[in-house]
Amino acid sequence: MPISRLRLRLAAWFGAAFLLGLLVLDLGFLVYAHRKAEAKLTREVGAAARNLADAIREERAARPEAPADSIVGEVLGEWPAGPDVIAVYDPAGRRLGARGDSVLVELVGPVALRTGRDGTLDLPVNREGGLRVAWRRLAPDLEVTVVTGGSTAGIREDLETLVGWLLLSLPLIGLGGAAAGYVLARYALRPVQAMARELDAIDPERIDRRLPTGTPPDELDQLSSHFNDLLDRLAGARETGRRFLAQAAHQLRTPLTVVRGESGLGLDRPRTPDDYRAALRRINLAAEQMSRRVNELFLLAEAQAGELPALTDRVELDGLVMEAADLMRGRAAALGRALEFGAMDDALVTGAESLLREAVMELLENACRHGSPDQPVVISVSRLGPRARVNVTNGGAPFPEGPTPGLGLSIVRWVTEIHGGTVQIARHGPTNTVTLDLPAGAGSTL
Repeated sequence: MPISRLRLRLAAWFGAAFLLGLLVLDLGFLVYAHRKAEAKLTREVGAAARNLADAIREERAARPEAPADSIVGEVLGEWPAGPDVIAVYDPAGRRLGARGDSVLVELVGPVALRTGRDGTLDLPVNREGGLRVAWRRLAPDLEVTVVTGGSTAGIREDLETLVGWLLLSLPLIGLGGAAAGYVLARYALRPVQAMARELDAIDPERIDRRLPTGTPPDELDQLSSHFNDLLDRLAGARETGRRFLAQAAHQLRTPLTVVRGESGLGLDRPRTPDDYRAALRRINLAAEQMSRRVNELFLLAEAQAGELPALTDRVELDGLVMEAADLMRGRAAALGRALEFGAMDDALVTGAESLLREAVMELLENACRHGSPDQPVVISVSRLGPRARVNVTNGGAPFPEGPTPGLGLSIVRWVTEIHGGTVQIARHGPTNTVTLDLPAGAGSTL
């Protein structure tokens, strides 16, 4: 089985976190152990000084006539093994008795002259450690000072030994934690593997299957939800593509039928020049219709792909409408329709001039194809406050209710919406009116 990089990363993080936690615990333990050892040594030397002073006091009570050095010598002779150094001094600092290393005995001599009835302090000895010293002063019946001391070298040695073991164990524990983390990561990532199997089981031709999610959701459930949202978008894009292909086939089928039929009839038998010219005229009209449909399909494909053009042109809407009407006069004449102008208010909008022109021409094309031959197609421009409107009116049957009908009006709706406007379709008596409502740009006039 190949090594998983994800599991390695998880194991590394687990091992690092485990090692960091262990290091914090070890440092805390070292500090605690060091303080406990220091406190224990302080208690031991302090207790030894107090006990020795009590013993000297008892011996003095038993032999009140004996000299001080004799009493001290008697007590030290019977005293069991204890601190590293013991010394007893009179008020003048003269040593009455001592036990332990002579160097340490000489070192603690000045302590007898310190003020205070009792206390503790540390004296430096060498690089390996110092001496923890406690003293206790007896008064008034026997004015002597008892000094006891214990070496701190043992505490330092124990601490160094413990630090060495911890430094040796940390890498081993860290590697063990990383190995355990790698194994545990395998079990932790089983839901991800199950999710991968679910995704592999989804048929590309049928993407209606979704990943299961739990309640309340965790991080993996949120990932599953994101995958489900992606599948929803893919399904929507596929359905949009299918509708687009269906629209393309429907829009191109009629002119292609005309071209094939007219060309077939023209080749079927000899005809007069006038017959050929009429057939070519119909073929040319169908070719123009196919060319227009192809352009419409390209625009619709851009709309469905979410491609937004630059909307920075300053467009005089009334001039653009008159230009579009002039371009459509030949097409209107071929369809047997008349174009007329209504009111033409001055209006300035900001957007893509070519797309706005295409939208107006689509309105005129739609009105000419579906209008009544006995009523003209009327186009007008009006300005109402901050809005500019293009109205195209034609006679004929009413438009069907519901979404904007036809491929051309779908393009009109897209162009209008990206310009921040709306498309309105209304029926007034025997006429249909399609209105483009657009935000007027600065500088428009009434």
